[in-house]
Amino acid sequence: AEAAESAEAAAAAAPASDLVPAVAEGAAEVPPPKAPEAYTPEDLTHLLRHTFGHEHFRPGQQEAMSSVLAGRKTLLLLSTGSGKSLCYQLPAYVLREEGLTLVVSPLVSLMADQLQRLPSCLRGAVVSGQQTREQSKAVMKAVRARLVDVLFISPERLSMWSFDGCGLPPIALACIDEAHCVSEWSHNFRPDYLRMHEFLLDSLGARRLLALTATATRPTIKSVCEILCIDDVVRSDRSFTMQELLEEPAQPRVQRTNLSMDVRSCRDEQAQTQEVLSILRSPQACRHSAIIYVWRRVTADHMAKRLNGLLRGGVKSYHSSMLPDQRRQIQDAFMSGLVRVVVATMAFGMGLDKPDIRTVLHLGMPKSIENYIQETGRCSRDGAPGRCIALVSSADFKSMRWMESAKGGSGAQVGGVRRLLRMLLLGEGSEKKGPVQRHDFSDEAMAKEERFAAVPRDADGQPSWRPFHAAFEERDMEEALAMPRDEIHSALAHFALRARGVVRLHSRFPTRLKLRFFGQSTAAELAEIDPLLRQVLPMTKRVGPVHSLETSKALAAMGGEPGQLSNALWQAQGREFQLEKADCGYMLTVAQPVQEEQVEAWAEELSAINARARRNAIEKLDAAYIALSRAADA
Repeated sequence: AEAAESAEAAAAAAPASDLVPAVAEGAAEVPPPKAPEAYTPEDLTHLLRHTFGHEHFRPGQQEAMSSVLAGRKTLLLLSTGSGKSLCYQLPAYVLREEGLTLVVSPLVSLMADQLQRLPSCLRGAVVSGQQTREQSKAVMKAVRARLVDVLFISPERLSMWSFDGCGLPPIALACIDEAHCVSEWSHNFRPDYLRMHEFLLDSLGARRLLALTATATRPTIKSVCEILCIDDVVRSDRSFTMQELLEEPAQPRVQRTNLSMDVRSCRDEQAQTQEVLSILRSPQACRHSAIIYVWRRVTADHMAKRLNGLLRGGVKSYHSSMLPDQRRQIQDAFMSGLVRVVVATMAFGMGLDKPDIRTVLHLGMPKSIENYIQETGRCSRDGAPGRCIALVSSADFKSMRWMESAKGGSGAQVGGVRRLLRMLLLGEGSEKKGPVQRHDFSDEAMAKEERFAAVPRDADGQPSWRPFHAAFEERDMEEALAMPRDEIHSALAHFALRARGVVRLHSRFPTRLKLRFFGQSTAAELAEIDPLLRQVLPMTKRVGPVHSLETSKALAAMGGEPGQLSNALWQAQGREFQLEKADCGYMLTVAQPVQEEQVEAWAEELSAINARARRNAIEKLDAAYIALSRAADA
């Protein structure tokens, strides 16, 4: 029976699209010869040669693997094309009997590329928002059956899973790719990355942590280490603690020696276009793949259309406004050689591993030195000579600076953040029906958690204040604040980090659970024999065979962790009823009394983030322009 179930799960993991390939064959069934922390450099080298087919480690690889297998939270800083992926692949092979390796990656295209390049000794899969419900269910069935060794997911999907674990097996290793996205000082900040430590280690119980990046300044490294509680920082030359790295006077070279870097000053767009044609028609570049980076989507479309009839091999544009399928088709055509040149914004290229891109052009200014390093890092990853040429103009710089200065920090945003926190923490607007549903903890719920034993009580022994859940649906809060969802999400991610210990945020929280009864027994009859249903059903609203449960209300009455209720109902379902998660929102658990002065201080701090991010972006743009202009004049 077990063999049949495993075969069924393996069949379910078969691809419905090429983004979800069948789990790869070839993973050995022999358990590791020793405990992971006991692996010596010689053991790792033996695996490298005989299982992964490489003769030697590159600088920094073995040190990072040893640190991870020893259970130390590790940040690996290696330049693009230096083999960061192997640093989770080989440990994943060592740990495959212990549990799953979960790789958090910011882009679907990057996940697909990493999956295609996974060695045959590892079984891999992707779960992404671009899959159908059936595709995701098929992959998760294989994951739960322990038929997947490495699973690639987005940070947004991870935030959903942190609610109840989604039935994942033990996580032996969590790897955060492009870890600079954790830091608000980074050029690619992502709000959900702020909470990676909470999601991976606190909620999902990951046993080891590895963070990878190629482009991080010292402020970014410091921020990443603090947020992820990093123990060791590994570089190509040696290992550090965070403090040792920050005090280190020497900085290693961040670009590979096989790349030539050139900067040319151009008067206007016409001069830039002529330079592009001259470069890409030259004998050195005319037969090889190339990327042209621009800073505006409209420029990408316009330039691709203009160059398409002038260059051999085909020219396509690529930017974030395109549909996912369209972006994927263009990337696949570029990777396979059907398209020679792509004109793209910074949305193209993070983690792109096409080894024979011989030319990377910047048509205008990169947004920062970090962007420039990351984008030029796509060039000649196979070690052959490559050219990186920036065509800069003062007009581009002035336009970019003006646009960066106009971003974010408006009075409306400041007011929106303040209203959001006052609604959640002080109950503002509760006298009329607003977007927030607040539910105080019952005595039963408080008794289940030791931290609430010290809640102040009055002379009658009753709590003078009760912890509470405040929940809302995304669309309702968006309408109430006239504030985009991504700004609400970013504000709450920053708030959860700064108010840790006072509040706990559950993102992409199912604000309602639906129990759909379809068996021969009625809901009331099932409640007589099931104590959980007996407790839950009186709190539901019934419409036909469907009973809807307000999740935060039930949790405030019953107590316990949010995932416990969902998992208990999931396990109880069967032939008589089915559980569905409905409506996506947030729930904030407030564990300590909060005064109005503290709310105002938090609102001021959060409101300052936009202004700080804007100043930071302008300073980075200025630094990039000064550096590249001086190089052009040299």
